[in-house]
Amino acid sequence: ADLAAIVDAAPETVSRVLGDFRREGVLRERRRAGVVVDGEGAGIAGAALTLKEPFLPERTATSGPGGRFEFEDVCDQEMQLGVEAKGYAGNGGTVTPGDADVRIVLWRPLTVSGVVVFPDGSPASGARVGKSTADGGGRFTLDEVVPGRLELWASLETEDRRWAAKSVVEI
Repeated sequence: ADLAAIVDAAPETVSRVLGDFRREGVLRERRRAGVVVDGEGAGIAGAALTLKEPFLPERTATSGPGGRFEFEDVCDQEMQLGVEAKGYAGNGGTVTPGDADVRIVLWRPLTVSGVVVFPDGSPASGARVGKSTADGGGRFTLDEVVPGRLELWASLETEDRRWAAKSVVEI
């Protein structure tokens, strides 16, 4: 049957069709629960969660006391779980079938600063580092950095040359 036939069908027909989808495994009555914590492991209450399941509308929830959250009647497929909390950085990730207790770690954002220099040691004034531009002394500052491995790319175009450099640091 085409979509119009299903939409125009009697209510008992629509119920039967949706019931068949459940029996065939497209949808399962399962739950996904977990906790949102900070870098020290303390629960974050009030975090906004968004669950994106394949072919279904997004659903939202808010973490409760201790950072606990739960979604009922979720599909038995890989899905995306986004999370935001005021004063924290991070974004959730992929939840796979069998993930019974999901743990999402959010971090207090950090500020990273440094200096960009040319090979001769002179400051690379105007160099771009992420969303920052180095000042006259080659100094730059990056806000909202999450702890972990950070790749810093610096680039600058001068009259006679294009410069680029990469530095990897652990924050």
